[in-house]
Amino acid sequence: MDLDIVQATFPEDQEEVLDMVEALLSELGDEGGTVNREGVSAALEKCADRCTAFFAVDKAEGGKRVGLATVTETFAIYAGGAYCCIDELYVAKGYRGKGVGSALVARVVDTAKVRGYSRVDVTSPADLVRHARALNFYEREGFVFTGSKLKFSIGA
Repeated sequence: MDLDIVQATFPEDQEEVLDMVEALLSELGDEGGTVNREGVSAALEKCADRCTAFFAVDKAEGGKRVGLATVTETFAIYAGGAYCCIDELYVAKGYRGKGVGSALVARVVDTAKVRGYSRVDVTSPADLVRHARALNFYEREGFVFTGSKLKFSIGA
């Protein structure tokens, strides 16, 4: 597959980013299948300096966007300073198992190195049996399982 990994620009690419995130959430079922687009727009404006998204583009399909990785910069003393987290990684059906996810992860890791981050994290799925394929993918990419995280939702 002839792929190109390109950085999304906001607000121009926002709708396509949100479409792919909704597709991901719909498949996972854990967080609901819809995105509060108005709320996300306001949030993206606030974190534009530390939020990044990358598209996987299939050059053979006329530049069709077939995958997405969203990444947020964060900071923790235990991590030795600044690092980033892959928040969402989505590959469209029909393109899975063809290196799209690996190409997106490689771009995230390369970007993290350039920015001097100490590490790249990804949240593991809560149901490791149901999401074994995702866990195996990340382990093949060099990630080490350290446990999932918990969340506390602040009112709607």
